This record gives sequence, C-alpha cells and structure tokens, in this order.
Amino acid sequence: MLAKLAARLTAHYIRTGAVQAAEREVYEYHFEVMLAEALNFAALLIGGLLSGELLCTLLFTASFLVFRSVGGGFHASTHLRCFLTLAAVYGALLLLLHFGTETLLRFGAVVMLLAGMILLFFLAPAENENNPMEETQRERLSVRARLLSLLFALVGAVLLSTAPQATPWLFACVYGMFSVAVSVLAARILQTRRAQSAARTEAEREKYDSTFDQTGKRIG
Repeated sequence: MLAKLAARLTAHYIRTGAVQAAEREVYEYHFEVMLAEALNFAALLIGGLLSGELLCTLLFTASFLVFRSVGGGFHASTHLRCFLTLAAVYGALLLLLHFGTETLLRFGAVVMLLAGMILLFFLAPAENENNPMEETQRERLSVRARLLSLLFALVGAVLLSTAPQATPWLFACVYGMFSVAVSVLAARILQTRRAQSAARTEAEREKYDSTFDQTGKRIG
C-alpha cells in the first residue's frame, strides 16, 4: 500500500514538473520511507495518548530519532516488520513504565545508558545496504555519534543522581537511545554474517574453478 501511494505521489510531482521522470525510483523510495516513518510516528502518538504516557512517548521518540539519525541501525525487510518491531519495543517501554518501580527504572536507566554509550561509541554508524554511505559521511556520523553518546551519558548520569522525580522521563529518553544502540549492534552482526557468507561463497567458487584448466577440462 505504501509503495503504491509513494508511486502516485511521485507520478503527481512528475506531471507538475517538480520531479524528473529519470529520478522516479529515487523519489518513490524516499516517499515510501517518509510515509512509513509518518505512520510509525502516528502510531506512537496514539499509543501515548491511549496509555496516558504521552510525555514519555515523545521523549522516547525524540531520543530514538536523534540517535537513529547519527547511528543508523537495523532495517527490517518490509515496512510491516519494521512497524511490528517498533511496536514491540514501544510496548515493552509502556510495560516497564507501568509496572516498574522507581528503583528498577533507575537501575535500568543506568545499565542502558552505559551499554548504549559503549555500543554507539564503537559501532555507530551502521549503514543501510539500500542506502550506502560515502567514507566521509561515515566518518562524520561516527564522530557525531561518539560525541552525542558521551554528552547524553554525562547529562543522563547527572540528572539521574540529582532529579529522582524525573526518573520515568529519563528512563524513556535512555530507552530510546538504547534501542538504537541495540539496532546498531544487530545491523553490525548481520553485516558480519553476510560478509562471512560472501567470503565462503567466493572461496568455494575459486576452489571449484581451480579444478578446471583454461580449456574447461577438469584437472586431475
């Protein structure tokens, strides 16, 4: 459905002359991503209103988007899977906020803050294979991710120790940052597995080719 809507939007802008027909695929892809993100945000907003946790939802969303913009991370194969993954992550946040004690939330925030900072500092950014980065862009985002994660950890540690009444809000912010960090880790693991699989395939192909001479006859 999103793909069809993105195609219609692109066709409209092509007809008006705002978009060149040769750039159709690029705009269709970006419109589809934009629509998916808008749908995800709308779902989070509705969830925040229905659960009575609108402020925590907005803080989680803001933190998630900020770190996602510099850290990248895992991308599901379809928009539906992406939506369901985000729904599961957000649902876990609501459960923790509703049932977790202040002590549990503070402890969880500290652990996630430390783990998230380490993961983002060493692994970010993790690029999407459908939208690869140039080396200069990768280096720039790496620096931003490191500085942002360090600053976030410092501010978060100070607020956790000086403003215990804000624990749920701080937990929501840290949860957003930690969710991105885990996503970056998942993307890195997936990239490593793909690289290893490609290397094995190439080695097997070279081994197979080495059994034949230049005329195509099997050696030995």
